[in-house]
Amino acid sequence: MSVQDHALNVLHNMSARLGLQVTWEQTQGGYAHAPSWEVVVYVNGIEYGRAVHRRLQDARTDAARRAVAQLRQQYGLP
Repeated sequence: MSVQDHALNVLHNMSARLGLQVTWEQTQGGYAHAPSWEVVVYVNGIEYGRAVHRRLQDARTDAARRAVAQLRQQYGLP
C-alpha cells in the first residue's frame, strides 16, 4: 500500500468507525502547462483538511492526512 493510499484509507476507515460523513471539494487552477489542484476535505460539513499541489492525488493525500490529524486530536485517537 502506498503512502497516498494509506492516508485516504485511514480517513475512510476512521470516518466509518466514528459515523462521520466525509465530502471532498476539488478545484483545478493554474495554467494549462502548470496546473494546480486545491482539495478540501469536509467532515460533517466542517473543513478538516486543505491542500494545494500540482497533482490531484498529492493534494487529496495531503488534505486527507491533515483531516486525519485533526480527527485524531479531536477524538483522542492514537
